[in-house]
Amino acid sequence: MRKVYKRIERFQTKAFSFNEEIEQIFDYYLQLFLKEFEYTLFKTYMQEICMPDIEVQLNKYYIANHLNDKLNLIPNSLTVSQVMEILDSIITYKLEECLTIKVPFEKLTNSNTKKKARELTIKFSEYVTSKNSDDINLKNYIHDLDLEFSNNISKGIDKDNPYFKRPEYFLLYRIRNNICKRINQRQYSIKHIDNYRKQLNSKFINLLYETIIEDQLVKLDLSYKKEIFRCILEELENDYLMHFRLGRTVEEGNSIQIELKNLLLENNITKKIEHAMLNKFILTIEHYEIEKIANLIRELDEVFKDYTKEITARFGEDKVNSRLPWDKEKIRMLFLGVIFAKNSPNINQLIATAYEKISIEKKQKLIEDLKNNFLTDVNYTVAVNINDLAVKNEYFDVRLGDIEFISNELFTGWQYEKYPKDTIRRTLLDSNSRDNSAWVLVHNIECAFGDTEKAVSIAKEKVLDLLNILYYFISKEQEVNYKLNHFFIVHNEKSGNLTWHNERVPWNEPKIIDDLDTGLIEFLNKNLAKLSKWNLDMAFKKFIEFCKTESLTRKVQLEKEIIKQLFGSEQSIEYLAACSAIIIAGSNYKKSDVNYREMRLWLYEDFKELLLIADDTNYLALKERIYERFKVFVKNIISTILFNMATLENHEKYTVEDILKWILFINKDSDSVWGDQ
Repeated sequence: MRKVYKRIERFQTKAFSFNEEIEQIFDYYLQLFLKEFEYTLFKTYMQEICMPDIEVQLNKYYIANHLNDKLNLIPNSLTVSQVMEILDSIITYKLEECLTIKVPFEKLTNSNTKKKARELTIKFSEYVTSKNSDDINLKNYIHDLDLEFSNNISKGIDKDNPYFKRPEYFLLYRIRNNICKRINQRQYSIKHIDNYRKQLNSKFINLLYETIIEDQLVKLDLSYKKEIFRCILEELENDYLMHFRLGRTVEEGNSIQIELKNLLLENNITKKIEHAMLNKFILTIEHYEIEKIANLIRELDEVFKDYTKEITARFGEDKVNSRLPWDKEKIRMLFLGVIFAKNSPNINQLIATAYEKISIEKKQKLIEDLKNNFLTDVNYTVAVNINDLAVKNEYFDVRLGDIEFISNELFTGWQYEKYPKDTIRRTLLDSNSRDNSAWVLVHNIECAFGDTEKAVSIAKEKVLDLLNILYYFISKEQEVNYKLNHFFIVHNEKSGNLTWHNERVPWNEPKIIDDLDTGLIEFLNKNLAKLSKWNLDMAFKKFIEFCKTESLTRKVQLEKEIIKQLFGSEQSIEYLAACSAIIIAGSNYKKSDVNYREMRLWLYEDFKELLLIADDTNYLALKERIYERFKVFVKNIISTILFNMATLENHEKYTVEDILKWILFINKDSDSVWGDQ
């Protein structure tokens, strides 16, 4: 499995599913739909955005080789900005899939298959004292790398051009970054647009389910319809039995379930419910309508509860809640289970036929409905709590633009007004418990329905901008220490929902210095004084600043500053990018289908892009996506220099260029990347 800059291990469970073979068939047709959707988005993006020819060619190459340039276009009313954010989400998901190792649950703790790196042909300490150290002209190598990169771009699409012919991850990464550069400011939070993508998957699968059910239900004879009724009744019984397991030990739960099953049998509960409801159920499902069926199952559940109320009371319970009447996906799957049992040899054809029956108009309606539900703006009011700001007057209420400063007492009243239900837990903290803080309400925040993360982000920005002005007038310079607390209350003005949003970072245990490896202590004792020789001391300082700052732009700036510290602050961006690529190439990929020259060319462009945008206050969407990858790369560069240079006896004679030349010597351009040295 390839590994680029992080390892994602994932195991997935599904509460209710078909067997693996059927799930794979459904996934196949889901992917066909998603390819159509992605193809449609790319066509819109390429039509609406003016871009360099090389980007046009790269997109066309991706469509031809990873989608299909003969797919149907699905008409839609998505704006180009929405298209770009959805494409960003889709491609980022694919990138993470390239990094994901799907682990069976039983094998989570048994992974000892790590591939060993090749043994060094020559150690760094041996290389610098050998005749080989004069064989490589680093400046010429970097010049040639830059020239080849430029030539590859000018050549255009060619089956052997490494700019196009690259592993899926590196192709996706370049295309995704090109899109992100054009997202000036995100309209939605990443979490929200990811939820949109997940909902699209779920809604299409449900559409496919319902198409099969509508097509096949009329073909079922009476015995199969009775079987559906029995399956539903069995699920209601399972929900009933499961209720009595809650709060009990395994032994107690098993014992009470056996007793309950016997009581249900003794009282002929199943036969009584069949007699009361079977005919009505069969008449209702003659025409498949999920809402009518769900309502009927709720009625069936009430009948079940009525027949079992004496049994329920015997065990000290007043009411038993069932999940099935509210779980439409499970209802669909119960119907499908019986349909598939009837058509077991022809399930593949059954699903294929249903997919063909889903018209372009139905797909269009699915996309439009999701847009209206997920991507349409509504008004929010966000309550923000600020430390080091106090309100003494309990009736204080001052509004500055969209920001309203109010006392804790008035804030309590605001919440009761918005959320008057006595039966629901109050979101507000005790108003008298925080006399060193104040609440502000930020009004007229427009963002998508349900996107509380974006609403909070906008509110924080507005509050901070105003506080910077206010503190100029109300505070001495050394006393500017306001801080936004991590809890927010978000009111959706359309739905009336009040949501608690918490940004608290989990508390980390203190680092234990006495757990330091003795070998590391010995190494540091020997080499701490040497760090300044290669600016490693400054690199460590900037890396710690990187970890502490919350500013995205500053994080990327610090990544650039570390690279400049290590390779020369006076050097060109091309030189810095090439040096970085030389060290990282190989450490970020574990397959043999790429050679070092190709990898260095791709990384050269990636590092060059980072260095070019680092000092620009724009490109926030791109920075948000790439800063973590380069954090790992920068750490690897620092470690490579530290653990090779510091161990040399005559360390003062050598520079970082010697390490670069050594890497070029042991990992030659034509060598396959299959585990770096």
